[in-house]
Amino acid sequence: MILDFSYAKLTLSGMGIIPVMIDENLLVDNSFIVSKDFINKKLYNNSSMGSYIRINDEEETEINADFATIDIKSSIDKIQNFVKILQIQHQSLLVKECALKLVYHLNNKDAVQAAIKKRSKSEILNCKAIVYKKDAFELTMFECSPGRLHLSNVNTFKYIDGSKIAEFDVNIIDAESYEEILIQFLNTEFELNVGRAKLS
Repeated sequence: MILDFSYAKLTLSGMGIIPVMIDENLLVDNSFIVSKDFINKKLYNNSSMGSYIRINDEEETEINADFATIDIKSSIDKIQNFVKILQIQHQSLLVKECALKLVYHLNNKDAVQAAIKKRSKSEILNCKAIVYKKDAFELTMFECSPGRLHLSNVNTFKYIDGSKIAEFDVNIIDAESYEEILIQFLNTEFELNVGRAKLS
């Protein structure tokens, strides 16, 4: 069975975020999108309090910014490109925490049985989700629809003194190494035969 990669989401928390400057001009001027026509105008919001941008692309990219955080939900490549834009255009941004969330699905009732149902038997309460955690790695699993296993792993990095965005290591946005941990865990812990997803 093959992991079905759904999306990635990067959350940068820190200081020096100016929401009004995370706008459509930033994306066009730095070739993140080719024109403003790709912005969903019905949902677009940009003000001094916050910014929300939905892009009409294959990934349905979403960018959300306020005074404390910047989120981007998209493919790994586009997330990396967006961070590189911030490194050039918003060098005063100080990152205190970085969280990379990767969401997958397994369409296999045997996987659901092995990962959830055998581990969540109770005569009193129903178990809706199982969470595994070690160090910066956290994995949440639940059956999101019959025979479909939802897997969300979050990798969190904290910078006590902060990291200037210009010096931020884009290489930590490395889905393949985290996916390798996930696959090893599923195959070892639950005796599944899971293969790599096609990451975009």
